[in-house]
Amino acid sequence: MNAGGSGVTVQKENVLAIGAAFHAEAERIDGLVSAFAEQVMTRPAMGDPASADYAAALGRLLATNPDSYVARARAYVTELRGVATQCEESARAYGFTDEEIRTAFRG
Repeated sequence: MNAGGSGVTVQKENVLAIGAAFHAEAERIDGLVSAFAEQVMTRPAMGDPASADYAAALGRLLATNPDSYVARARAYVTELRGVATQCEESARAYGFTDEEIRTAFRG
């Protein structure tokens, strides 16, 4: 399997380890994004009207717009999970059982 431009080539000997690494990284980053998504929101300073506009604009840029940093991080997590899923499919094609895959990917 060559994972959609990622440059990762798996073989029977490494498919479970590579898939587990992508799965673990997806979970790690997803946890970080979830933990910090609310914290990147900026609050207006002391009722200043310009500050309110700035806080709203910065919040959109960082967290709420479809192309915000938070959205981009979530899209990256989706990509990592997609590669992990491709590895799962390849592992099945190599003859690994669902239990072997589950154990390798999730401990």
